[in-house]
Amino acid sequence: MSPYNHCFITKSWFSSYNVILPPRRGNSAGKDSTFTIDGTGVAEFSTAIDGIVSRIQMNNVLHTPQLQSNLILVSKLVGKGMTIAFEEETARVKRPDGVTIPIVVKRGGLYIVVADNIINRTSKVNTFQTKRKTMTFEVWHRRLGHASAETITGMINCGLVDSLEVTEPTELKALCEDCIYGTHTTHPFHDSTATETDPLECVYINIWGSASILSAGGLKYFMLIVDGTISYRTIYFLPSKSADAMLGAFKDFHCQAK
Repeated sequence: MSPYNHCFITKSWFSSYNVILPPRRGNSAGKDSTFTIDGTGVAEFSTAIDGIVSRIQMNNVLHTPQLQSNLILVSKLVGKGMTIAFEEETARVKRPDGVTIPIVVKRGGLYIVVADNIINRTSKVNTFQTKRKTMTFEVWHRRLGHASAETITGMINCGLVDSLEVTEPTELKALCEDCIYGTHTTHPFHDSTATETDPLECVYINIWGSASILSAGGLKYFMLIVDGTISYRTIYFLPSKSADAMLGAFKDFHCQAK
């Protein structure tokens, strides 16, 4: 199987499917980044551009659920005798039989396939209704990190987020309490605080861990001791966060400090 194939992330788009066991691995663009190839088969979808609805079927498509989006290789289409014409706002595919199909629209400098799943659509209606549950504007405001009403309205009008649907006009009924608190300024702290003047007068200890990868010595925690006056740092690697391990490290530090 060639590693350069069309890649689809959703298994339900395949009309026929062959599982790959064990799953193969592919290399993505990121450094040392890989993804799994769980299967291969025939993928089907439809596009609706300029009022023209087209049903597309692609063979030898890889199922790659870990990718962020579906990938269609132009070189594969050209290799099958098709012609791709990139226009100002759309891209059209001309099949060897002369039929031209608009399948791509241009958004933000990128050509994007606007596709819809057509496999088992009837049996998946309830699933789609659950995923596309309409929410109030206040709920979307909180879910999107307290974005402004203008920002959310723009996202809805441009179709930037799937299933971003509201039950009422795109405006907040009242001021958002969290947004008010978030924009408050803090009064300056005028109270004086005690500071250390002599080395070892006060030390600060912080425990970190556990690390996902063990050190060469098989340790996965460390204890950092910082002198409050000169900021001198001492670090001890620990096998655990137990009282015995931390006390032993501190006793060693105490002996060195003397």
